[in-house]
Amino acid sequence: MSDELTITPQGAVSIIPAAGVPALRGRGSIALTVALKPLTRNFEIAGFCERVVMNGATVNGLRLPPEGADARILAGNDQLAADNKSIEASVAETRTRSIKDSKTVHSMLLRYAPAIDEAFEQFGEILNPDDEALIKPKLAAQMVRTLFGAVVGKKRTDEDAEKLEGCLLLFDPTVNAIGPATGLWREVPRHPVVVALAVLDLIHKQVFSPSSAELTSACRRAHNRLRRQYQHMETIIKRLRCAEEILFDYAREEWASIYAVKENRAALWPIGYPIEGKSFKEWVETLEDLDHAENLAAIRELIGNNGELAKCEVQEGKPVPRGVNLQSMPSELIERLPHFERLKYFLTEKQIVLVEDNTMVELISRKG
Repeated sequence: MSDELTITPQGAVSIIPAAGVPALRGRGSIALTVALKPLTRNFEIAGFCERVVMNGATVNGLRLPPEGADARILAGNDQLAADNKSIEASVAETRTRSIKDSKTVHSMLLRYAPAIDEAFEQFGEILNPDDEALIKPKLAAQMVRTLFGAVVGKKRTDEDAEKLEGCLLLFDPTVNAIGPATGLWREVPRHPVVVALAVLDLIHKQVFSPSSAELTSACRRAHNRLRRQYQHMETIIKRLRCAEEILFDYAREEWASIYAVKENRAALWPIGYPIEGKSFKEWVETLEDLDHAENLAAIRELIGNNGELAKCEVQEGKPVPRGVNLQSMPSELIERLPHFERLKYFLTEKQIVLVEDNTMVELISRKG
């Protein structure tokens, strides 16, 4: 089974009930849409991660390799091999396989890293909400009344009315505080996204008006489902970090070829090299050097000989000499490197001099 993550554009999604399910109208349906619509992209990402981890879905023709040795295990193996030459071949084989698997993980998932990281953070906030993020009783009432309206319509019996009251009681803050305090019942998961998913789940399944126990079960089911998908995203993030560490520590040339591409460096930052890894500081510095080298190349290319040559002594950190005419950065350079818009420059025979607040901040060789 092949899988590619296609992100639905923001604003292009509407909540449409399945055939045979009454159309949603009014405040309740608006509340459901408001709770869920902004997260459509994140739900897609979570489903993508689940298919990759659990169903063996292929991406770019590749399948996620089984979890193997991480960088710490490889380092430990190297120490053992140094004391026991008889295991050198086995250690080398393990290292080669780990590098190969790490390249596969990068080829599959690196470009999705920013989206996965964003969805992971959002799901974490939903699963572990602070008090301010919990659904307000008024919003819960709108969603629950929509559920009853969709399932039983306007012709409600006294029993339906009693069930509705029981369901509304589930979202009373006092009730949810007393339950855990007495140990008699557990809190209902009460993030608006969880409640909205539970309501839509019951709208699609329920034939008769739901009891409070059924709504409670639906909320827990939605919460547990999101937690499982959260765990799948966490697995992907861990695998990417593990692959990053192995490639940087044990296959630097392959690593450098991947991150020679600026888009790959941008995709990497949310996931990154494990902060506890032995080469974390070197990893950060190396990426910064790659960015800086690319910036310098762009400056040389787009400024070129565009300006008068100033005949003066230059030194970083010193004020611009008197009589030097400063020029604004070319628009093409600002489009590529927006953070350089605040700078100006002037040329000498051998250097491009970058200036900020009339101070020379960097001297760049014109020849590279």
